[in-house]
This record gives sequence, C-alpha cells and structure tokens, in this order.
Amino acid sequence: MAGASRPTAGPTRGPVVHNEGPSTETLHVVVHGAGVRTESVTLAAGETHALDEAVEAPVEVHTSDGMATAFGGHDPLFVIRDGSVLVAPN
Repeated sequence: MAGASRPTAGPTRGPVVHNEGPSTETLHVVVHGAGVRTESVTLAAGETHALDEAVEAPVEVHTSDGMATAFGGHDPLFVIRDGSVLVAPN
C-alpha cells in the first residue's frame, strides 16, 4: 500500500490505527477474544492510536464508510484514508 507505514513514535506492539485522511475521523475498535471489548476513538488528520496491549484475537476497525478486520497477533496497522479502512502488515 503506497504511503502507509507504521508511525515511528517508538516501538509498538499490538494493533495501531492511523488517520491518513485530511479530516477528523471517529471510529470504533472491536477486539474479540474471551470477551468482546469495544472502544470509540476520534483521530484528527495525521493522528495515531495504539491499542493498550498486544492482542491475540481478531480486531475490527469501523468508520462510517467502511471496516476492516485483522488478527491482532500480527500487529496490524489500520490506515484510515478518506473514510475507508485499509490494513497494512507490520
């Protein structure tokens, strides 16, 4: 995926969401596993959000225009671009 790269704020373990779009996006993160955990996150353009811990379960990221799912154990990078959700491998 052209232009997508893991933010370099320091070593990260676990899923990361980055907003590459030009505007603020509100998204919902759903973490599956022993119990389902959800969190709502608002990211301004260029902002990044890392889940608090490593996740060994499927992770979904939803925006108003799309969604993507990836296995959290692979430390996926979810990229929000113009409302769409893309996934890049670590």
